[in-house]
Amino acid sequence: MRSRLGYQIPSGEVLSTLRKACDRERMFLGVEVGDISHLEAVTPVAELVQVAASQMQNYGLLAALGASRQAVLLDRGASATFEELLLSAEAMLSAGNPNILLGERGIRGFDTAASPLMDIGAIPAAHRLSHLPVVADPMRGSGRKKRVLPLARAAVAAGVDALILELGAEPGALDEFRAWLHQVWRMAAAVNRV
Repeated sequence: MRSRLGYQIPSGEVLSTLRKACDRERMFLGVEVGDISHLEAVTPVAELVQVAASQMQNYGLLAALGASRQAVLLDRGASATFEELLLSAEAMLSAGNPNILLGERGIRGFDTAASPLMDIGAIPAAHRLSHLPVVADPMRGSGRKKRVLPLARAAVAAGVDALILELGAEPGALDEFRAWLHQVWRMAAAVNRV
């Protein structure tokens, strides 16, 4: 389904297949949306709705999600300040939805060698200024696979509540993913977060 802004979500058939696979494997389903028109198809099948970073200030979408009890992962836009992220979350909280997670996935930097930049400092700031859990996405926060593990460990040390670690389809991806998890758990143990 494509919105008027060109943002696409999986078809109803694909969403149904994903739901069945998640039920079979006892997993939660999260689907990213970029338009209010996607909610009718997504909310009945997904436990979590992820607001696309480019739609962080789409107040029509935020109001609709605020009126629901749907769990929402609100991704910070690449050019957004942390205060703007909190204001967007507040729009949903004030509409009655307490099930909001803040997504830290990198901000725009000036150095092309390290852009986007994962704002690790936003994680303790979020805990100081808000009661909302913080989810870090180190792949989107770095743009490079080789930076995922160091940023995931840094996010854990900074107090992140959850991580998004993407599993690729290439040979050996599952072994690499297991190695990442092992390293993340070692960091969590080292900073007494287990």
